[in-house]
Amino acid sequence: MDWILPLILILLNYGAFIYILEKFLRKQLDIKKPEKKWGRDYVNDLHKKLTRSIVIPLTILAPMIISYNIHRMQLSFLVLVFLIPLLETLLNTIMEYLYRRERKQYIIFGMHTIVTLVFFTFLASNNFFDLIPEPEPHPSPEDFEAGSVK
Repeated sequence: MDWILPLILILLNYGAFIYILEKFLRKQLDIKKPEKKWGRDYVNDLHKKLTRSIVIPLTILAPMIISYNIHRMQLSFLVLVFLIPLLETLLNTIMEYLYRRERKQYIIFGMHTIVTLVFFTFLASNNFFDLIPEPEPHPSPEDFEAGSVK
C-alpha cells in the first residue's frame, strides 16, 4: 500500500495543472462555463448513452478482470484513473465539436484529452515512478534441478 500516497500526489498535481490551464484558456479565448452546475451537460441522448457505455463497463470490469495479482491490481487502478477520463474527454471533444461548435467547449475538452494523454504517457514511460512493483520472475528449469525451488 506504499503506492497510495504517491498516486494521490500525482493525481493532485494532474488536477491542479488541468484546473490552471482551463482557467487560462477560458479567460484568453472568452469561453463561458456551462450553466449546468450538477451532473453532465450532454449534447444529446446519443452523447449520454455513449458516455455511460464507456464509464460503466470500464469501472465494473477492469478490477474484476485484472485483480488476481497485486501487481495487476495496481495497474488496473491506474488504467481506471486515466483511461476513463481520457476516453470520456475524447468523446466530449468530438460531440461538442460536432454539435455545439459555437460554444467552443470542445477546446476545453480537447485540452483535457491532450493533457491526460501526455500525462499518462509520461507516467507510463517512467514506469509510473515505480508505483507498480515488478512481478517476481518465474523459476527456470535449472532452479528446479538445483533444488532451490520446492
